[in-house]
Amino acid sequence: MEKQPIHFEKMKGLIKTVMKRRQKKYQDLAAYLDVSLPTVKRMLNSDDLSFQRLCAILEWLGLSLAQAAKLAEEHSKKEYSRYTTEQEQFLADHPHHHYFFNELMNGYSAKQLAERFNLSEKSVQRYLMDLDHQNLIELHSHGKVKLLNKGTILFREDGPLRNAVKKKWQEQLSKIIAKAFDTETEDDPAIGSQGGRKLVLRRDTFMKMRQDMYELAMKYHEVSELERAIEPRDSLIDVTYYFVAANVDLMTGMYGMPKNFD
Repeated sequence: MEKQPIHFEKMKGLIKTVMKRRQKKYQDLAAYLDVSLPTVKRMLNSDDLSFQRLCAILEWLGLSLAQAAKLAEEHSKKEYSRYTTEQEQFLADHPHHHYFFNELMNGYSAKQLAERFNLSEKSVQRYLMDLDHQNLIELHSHGKVKLLNKGTILFREDGPLRNAVKKKWQEQLSKIIAKAFDTETEDDPAIGSQGGRKLVLRRDTFMKMRQDMYELAMKYHEVSELERAIEPRDSLIDVTYYFVAANVDLMTGMYGMPKNFD
């Protein structure tokens, strides 16, 4: 098999993105490579990045060359678009269509969705035709589907879809928290929970906790992007996470402050 060429510009773009996500600075990289700060800036912003330096930087980031190549290709393809107001209203009014479309965007085929949700051929065609009518997909003969939006589709600020999804998200999150609260999650393969505990910390420790949570989230975002690029979609599972660390007293919020008796 012929080896694919290394696209250094794409690699440099990926390196900068990963460094930004992990809040690593050019000074940190310069110290690791034992070079000056201007040298690092020149390497990542001009043509002065050698293969040996690239491998060293990837090792510093904990990525293999093959992993980085996959991620760099996916990263370079990322695009952003927005729903029209009409599309948002349709998807807000038809949540099952929104779910179906979202899974098409996540890489599932119409056939896979039919099997996954036990949908009849008539129902699948109805979903596809409705989405085609909204100009969200292009439906071709033999059920072939072309997505008309690439990359991430952004919600409109205070639009109908954002508000509908926010409400549904809050409802579902409440159910997940309730299940985690009532379940011995260590023995439940469907839930991993370490929340719901009151801590008493210094403010700088609290800020460090927030930073650790952010870095953990970014770590698994990168793993998710890599596995989506490499693994077959039907070999992956859907995972929802939600980290919250707030400078509040949960008991006071739930019950209010104890009051004096008359």
